[in-house]
Amino acid sequence: LGGLCKGRSLLRESQVARLAEALTIGEMVSKRYLNQEISLKRPGDTCWSSHYGTLINLIILFSSASDVIKIIVEDELRFNEVNTGLLLCMASLNPRDSFSAFDKKKLIRFAQFYASDFIFEIEVRDSQLDTYIINMCSCDECSELKGIGDFVKKLVKLKKDILYTFVFKVVSFTLILPVTTVAVEMVFSKINI
Repeated sequence: LGGLCKGRSLLRESQVARLAEALTIGEMVSKRYLNQEISLKRPGDTCWSSHYGTLINLIILFSSASDVIKIIVEDELRFNEVNTGLLLCMASLNPRDSFSAFDKKKLIRFAQFYASDFIFEIEVRDSQLDTYIINMCSCDECSELKGIGDFVKKLVKLKKDILYTFVFKVVSFTLILPVTTVAVEMVFSKINI
């Protein structure tokens, strides 16, 4: 907890807030060398003789540490919720079974996750999606598509990437996001914070 940059700053903020409150209501006094900043040691920094001090610090910091853990868990749940939403939106592009998974609302929701990247398409988005699905479902060349990769190739081959710029941009994001997400996770796993 103390080793993570965000966790360390959240812990510090929580400690400062609790100390200020305790000083205000008179639970603690403020004198020179009192109320020094306390932190949790990293597991490798502790030796057998210093476990007592670590336990005392943990007891003192328990409320602040539990606040920070709650914040981190909430952030993780929010991250998973957004990722699930993105995956559901991406799935609505699946061309299988004559685009049976197509969902206009989900594609619009996907674009809202990345609103700054879709500024120019906002005005044409609704009408483009309506004509796109009609066109794709009636296109004989698109009836046998198995996945998004085949779909993108067919869009470019038929020059529908130019006609349906919004859809093509959403598809491009769909293909790029998993790769960039993995790349970012790999970089962060290598950083020793």
